[in-house]
Formats: sequence, C-alpha cells, structure tokens
Amino acid sequence: MTLGRGSLGAFVLHVYGLLILSYVPDTGQVWSNALMQVLLIVAIATLLTGMKRWRTRPPTLVLLPRLSVEFNQGALTGHA
Repeated sequence: MTLGRGSLGAFVLHVYGLLILSYVPDTGQVWSNALMQVLLIVAIATLLTGMKRWRTRPPTLVLLPRLSVEFNQGALTGHA
C-alpha cells in the first residue's frame, strides 16, 4: 500500500499533534480529551485542504501594455 502526499502529510501532522497534546495536562475527563483529538483532526484537515487549494490555484494573468516602436527621422521612439 502506497501513501499519497495528502495521507503522508496527515500522518506526519497527526504525530506532531499527538506530541504536542502529550504536554497538555490531563483533566481526567473523556469528553475533554476527545474534544482535543477532534480539534486536532479538524485542524489537520483544514491545513491539508488549504495547501491543496493553494497549490491548485490557477496563475493570474498579467496583461502588459503593448509597446509600438517607430523610427522617426533616424531616432528610435517608443509609445505605450
């Protein structure tokens, strides 16, 4: 089974997130621990979705003015 770029990123971010959560003091309540896990998963999904949109954004089209070059009595002049 091969890992795609997104699933590998999710795995790495989840490992780092669990390391950070291990330093949070334990409240002893299941709901608070579950809430922290769900928030971690939502944050990872948001990061990966944002990165996917950022990479697939179409490039913006830059229009430059057309430069016409004319020879006027031996001198080169340019008009925008």
